[in-house]
Amino acid sequence: MVTAIVPARLGSRGIPGKNLRPLGGVPLVVRAAQVGRDAGCRVVITSDASVREQVEWGCQADHYLCRSEDLASDTAAMIDVVKDVVARTVGDTYALLQPTQPFRTPAHIRAALGLLLLSGADSVVSVVELPASHNPQSLCVIGDDGRLEPFWTVDNGLFTWADTPQRRQDVIPAWRRDGTCYVFKRSTVERHGTIYGADCRPLIIPAEESCELDTEENWAEVERRWAARAQP
Repeated sequence: MVTAIVPARLGSRGIPGKNLRPLGGVPLVVRAAQVGRDAGCRVVITSDASVREQVEWGCQADHYLCRSEDLASDTAAMIDVVKDVVARTVGDTYALLQPTQPFRTPAHIRAALGLLLLSGADSVVSVVELPASHNPQSLCVIGDDGRLEPFWTVDNGLFTWADTPQRRQDVIPAWRRDGTCYVFKRSTVERHGTIYGADCRPLIIPAEESCELDTEENWAEVERRWAARAQP
């Protein structure tokens, strides 16, 4: 069985108590756990919260793992949290489900798992295409000498302005990890020390099925989109 890891640290700088905030009447951490269960996964919540608080969330989780103090800090790396769960559980395949993607569905998880099995890759990571205005080929840096230069690099060589695409249609498609799901094998973590490994495959998520959730402005937009979806 696949183990779904739901990281639910209570602290959050951008949106205080984000993982416990209700969306559509359901806290984000509960929603993530429910989607994991609906996808057929065994759900493990890793948190700095007490057992009582976890029960009050109403999660139908199979296991609650309380993190050590260092893994519950703002500076803790997600890979260290994942390693902690992998070391304390039994299983060969894992899915990392961050609560901050409430538009996630069981179909997303099943698609990622299917691609992992079909490809034989070390991992599958969900991605969303960047708009052309955010494409690396459109970005610039300001050097120490104050000059504006293209950001895009190829084989560690910097493009000149003459090499920079002049039209939106000419940029190479670029993608960002969106957090809908990360699916990986135990062996990937143990051999490579990451959830990606040497062979990472993309699961492309349409922009309308994803969101950013780092600020109060993001939260307001997500609430608007959620309410719009609920309308007949």
